[in-house]
Amino acid sequence: MEVTYKNTKIEKICNNEKKAIREYGIDVAKRLMIAINILEDAMCLKDILQMPQYRLHSLVGNLKGIYAMDLGKASGYRLLIIPLDINKERIISNDMSIYTKTVCVQI
Repeated sequence: MEVTYKNTKIEKICNNEKKAIREYGIDVAKRLMIAINILEDAMCLKDILQMPQYRLHSLVGNLKGIYAMDLGKASGYRLLIIPLDINKERIISNDMSIYTKTVCVQI
């Protein structure tokens, strides 16, 4: 999957383990690096559903259309993901196999 980031701060944290450790601690930073690698290796979000340890789930209310991946059950952190279409426009669909591009928006 193609992964982009909401802003440069999040991009630096997600791509630099030292910055992630400084910001969130070693445990969450390692889980974040693994989550980003899994996102990049997946063909679509549906692939991540097959990995129950990340508890990929859709959010509701004003965050409808955004998904979250847990970064450790006890840590309390999760990675928020907005699915995008081929034109990098935000989409909402029940078919998760069409989500091939994402934006990591918040940790």
